[in-house]
Amino acid sequence: MLTISGMHKGETKLTIPNQVVCEQLFAYILDTYHENDLTFDSYEKRKLVSGLAYDGKWKPYFEYIAGCLHRYASQQDKQKGEYFVHGFTLAITAQNPFYRPVSEKDSQEGYVNLFLHPLLDIYKDISHSYIIELKYAKGKDSSERIEQLRRQAIEQAERYASSESVQKAIGPTMLHKIIIVYRGMEMVVCEELIVTDKRQCLPLQWKHSFVRSIHVFIESTKLLLLVAFVITKIRCHFFDDFSYQFLLHQHITIPNHAQYITVNQRYTV
Repeated sequence: MLTISGMHKGETKLTIPNQVVCEQLFAYILDTYHENDLTFDSYEKRKLVSGLAYDGKWKPYFEYIAGCLHRYASQQDKQKGEYFVHGFTLAITAQNPFYRPVSEKDSQEGYVNLFLHPLLDIYKDISHSYIIELKYAKGKDSSERIEQLRRQAIEQAERYASSESVQKAIGPTMLHKIIIVYRGMEMVVCEELIVTDKRQCLPLQWKHSFVRSIHVFIESTKLLLLVAFVITKIRCHFFDDFSYQFLLHQHITIPNHAQYITVNQRYTV
């Protein structure tokens, strides 16, 4: 009852062929969900992972992880503290089909807490990649401690993002540096580290592409100038020839022999 109409964000795009089929499918799906008391969690989760990879919508995704952690964590899990929070986040991101999460990725500047490595070999149109600096504070820790952890995460994310290994791994995607701090099982900080220098937002491949584009532009400009010069010479010769033909077909008298020689030499070169 559906028609394949191409690809969209790494998935086969299915289209409802007409309004009649649309109404039939809607009624069937609605009845099925009501009869079986189903929810839309799977669909919503798919939208979150797709938005993360293609639209750069990172905050709803990590808020979803924080909500699941708070909802499903047992008292024993809470006692494990930082290890449970990091492991739970790693497990959820491992279910994302667009990325390969790498925990404690080695770089020239140390270890990245969590790096979402884009699977560009499979999904070549992914637009965004992520470094996540995840910090944990105990439930009784003060706001000053939270701010201290936040500043540590910012410094570490800045160093890791500029490393050559990370720049190579992200390919043509835009790299986001996400700072997350948990107090107990509650996420109290979830923000992106904004780069003031816009040139630093460009991946290494984009910088090389920019330089190549400038070189191509210069060479193209040289070629266009050469073509324009040749066309100008041809047009000048054409108009000179036209003027000569005009003289031949008009009854114009050249006053003396000297001027006749001058005109003849000009139009016979």
